[in-house]
Amino acid sequence: MDIDNISLVINFDIPRDQESYVHRIGRTGRKNTQGRAISFVSRNEVRWMKEIEDYLDKLIELKMRPLQETVKQYQEEFDKKINTKPVRKEAKGASLNAGILKLHINAGRKTKMRPADVVGTLCNIEGITPDDIGIINVQDISTFVEILNNKGEMVYQDLQTRNIKGRPRRVSKVIY
Repeated sequence: MDIDNISLVINFDIPRDQESYVHRIGRTGRKNTQGRAISFVSRNEVRWMKEIEDYLDKLIELKMRPLQETVKQYQEEFDKKINTKPVRKEAKGASLNAGILKLHINAGRKTKMRPADVVGTLCNIEGITPDDIGIINVQDISTFVEILNNKGEMVYQDLQTRNIKGRPRRVSKVIY
């Protein structure tokens, strides 16, 4: 499997082949990202971990499982949290989102789009300041940007004829 953005790998058993182990835990650190790998190791598997350490020429931090007293100490608090239904919050979405228009731009990371490119283009529109720009989410082939302060329609109309990153881009409104 080739899955991006994995932040945690949990090994319930240790592969006998060091390369397999490295391949598994390497899923957490792909494309300049960081992650964590946790391996549950039985007494019988400790020697495999030592071989993996030798193979990697790195020390793997080992932690013992918590003592039964420690588990009991937190058990009541855990049970209380797990058995408590979350309190429903009042729906504030409509009032919070008043004055915000989310736009979709048909360019993303694969076309080298960066948030700075979007901000630069938007700030060149007369009447738009950085305070009018909300969250920018650059994905593989799309970019989403929130326009604040009831200026979304003006920005949308302007972007129909304005180049972004030197090229004409299709811009559309995101409808919820």
